[in-house]
Amino acid sequence: MGVQRALRYRLAHYPRWAKAVEPVHLAPHVRLLQLMDTLSLFLSMNDLDGHDLPDVPRASWDDRVTIAWRRVDARTVRLDPYPFAVDPLPVFMPTRVIAADPAQRPAQLQTPYAAARTAARWNRSVLR
Repeated sequence: MGVQRALRYRLAHYPRWAKAVEPVHLAPHVRLLQLMDTLSLFLSMNDLDGHDLPDVPRASWDDRVTIAWRRVDARTVRLDPYPFAVDPLPVFMPTRVIAADPAQRPAQLQTPYAAARTAARWNRSVLR
C-alpha cells in the first residue's frame, strides 16, 4: 500500500480526522499546497514571465479564483487577487550561485553546487 493511501486510510478511521480526507475538504488544501509549490518554483527560477494560476480556492472549493502572477521589477512580483494576510510579504531565499554550462548534465553540477557557499539571503516582496 502506498504511503498516501495508508495515511488516508488511517485518517479515515479516526473520528476526529475522518472528514479531513473527504474530497470536499481535501481538494482545496491539495490545491493550496500546489499553489505554494508553484510560487516557490517561480521565485527560485527567477521566472520573468507572467502566469495565470487557475482554480485557487478561497473560502471553499466552490469559491475559486485565478491568481495572476506578474513581475513588477527584479525583486517584486504582483499577485492579483492577493492571497496572503501580510502585505507586502517578504520572501527570503538562501542562494548558491555557480557558473553553469548549459551543456552540462545535472549530475555534473553537483560538485560545484556543493562547493559553493550560500550567498547572503535576498528578499523578494510579493505585493498586491
